[in-house]
Amino acid sequence: AAAAQIELAADGRCTRAAIGIGGAGAVPLSMRSEAAALVGSKLDDAAIDATAEAVSRGVEPGADLHASVEYRRHLARVLTARVLRQSRDHAEGRGNGSGDGDGNNNGQTGGTSPAQHRKVA
Repeated sequence: AAAAQIELAADGRCTRAAIGIGGAGAVPLSMRSEAAALVGSKLDDAAIDATAEAVSRGVEPGADLHASVEYRRHLARVLTARVLRQSRDHAEGRGNGSGDGDGNNNGQTGGTSPAQHRKVA
């Protein structure tokens, strides 16, 4: 699972970000340094992809009969990118915060928690 909170300034730059990851360790993780790297950015796809990759490198999941370490890292990357795009799109008025991150609410949440977002003047 992944969760994100973002705050955008009127010019579209990120002023605050928080990312949480569940299922990639013994307890849910707050990815503070990875989220902090987004502050000041326009939250474009390149920034989101770089942050998602950093999150996948920052988790240390265990393997069990349900999933390998590699698969859990992959999920951390995919779900982080998805929830950040959902948050960005909603804060910019392009989405409703649900769906698969493509701006369309097609009922697929992909295991992500609802994203939180707001834009301030």
